[in-house]
Amino acid sequence: MAKRRKKSYQANCEKLALTRRIRRILQRSYKLTFLGFIFIVGLIGFWLNEDDGSETVMDVISEQVYNLTAKAGLKLDLVTFKGDKYIGQAQLVEELGLFDGIPILALNLEELRNEIKTKNWVKEAQIRRELPSKLQIKIVERTPIAIWQYKHELNLIDEEGKVLTKLDSADGLPFPLIVGEGANIKATEIFSLLETEKLLYDRVYAAVRLSDRRWNVMFINGIEVMLPEENMQDAWKKLARMQLEKQVLDRKIKTIDLRMPDRVYIQAPGGKDALTSGRKSA
Repeated sequence: MAKRRKKSYQANCEKLALTRRIRRILQRSYKLTFLGFIFIVGLIGFWLNEDDGSETVMDVISEQVYNLTAKAGLKLDLVTFKGDKYIGQAQLVEELGLFDGIPILALNLEELRNEIKTKNWVKEAQIRRELPSKLQIKIVERTPIAIWQYKHELNLIDEEGKVLTKLDSADGLPFPLIVGEGANIKATEIFSLLETEKLLYDRVYAAVRLSDRRWNVMFINGIEVMLPEENMQDAWKKLARMQLEKQVLDRKIKTIDLRMPDRVYIQAPGGKDALTSGRKSA
C-alpha cells in the first residue's frame, strides 16, 4: 500500500515538473512571437514611411483586426431607428455607409452621430452598438411650425427658423404661412403673440414681415391688419376687443391699421377710410 502511494506521489511530481517545463517553453515562444510581431510591424512602418504612403501602421493593423472580428460574427446586420417621422431611413443608411457585413467594431459612433446631426430634420441624435450585429439610432427630429415664403420659394421651418425642406406647394399642409425677409427667425415670436387671442388666431391666414421690422396679419376672409413695430401685444388685444364688441372681422373691410396707439384706421374695399377713436374701440 505504501509503495503504491509512493509511486503515485512520484508520478504527480513528474507531471507537475513537466507542466512547469511546458509553461516555460510556451512563455519563451510567446516572447519570441511577440518580438517577431514587433519586428514585422517595424518593417511595415519603415516601408510605409519610405514609400511616403498615406496609410499608417495602425491603419493596416486595425483593418486586419476588424476584418477578423467580422469573420467571427461581429458584423453589421441590422440598423434600427427610433424617433424618426420625417427623415428617410433608407437614404440615411446609404449616406452613412452602413452596409450589411461591415465590421461593427470599426464604426466610429461619434463621427456617425455628428454626420446624422448635419441633416436638416435632425435636432439631436444618439447611436449605439448592440453586439454582435445591431446598430440602434435614436433621433430627436425638429418640429415644423410654419411655412416660410420668401423670394418666390416655400420652405417648411422649425421654431428656430431653420429650413427643414423646400416645398412645391403649401396646399393641404396644416401649418400657418409667414412671408418676408427675416420672418423665419421671428416666427416663434409672432405666433406666440397671435395665439394669445384665440378668437382672432383661428381666422389668421398668414403673417407678413415688412422691412424686417414689423408685421401685417392676413385673415382668411382677406382683411389685412397692420400691427405696430412696438407694443404689438396692446394692438392685438385692441383688435380682439373690437371683434368681440363690433365684429369688425365679419364686415366688408379691406385693412385695419393699428400702428397708431391712440386711433384705428379702417379702410373699406372701395378705398374710403374710416377713423375710429382708440378709446371708443377699447
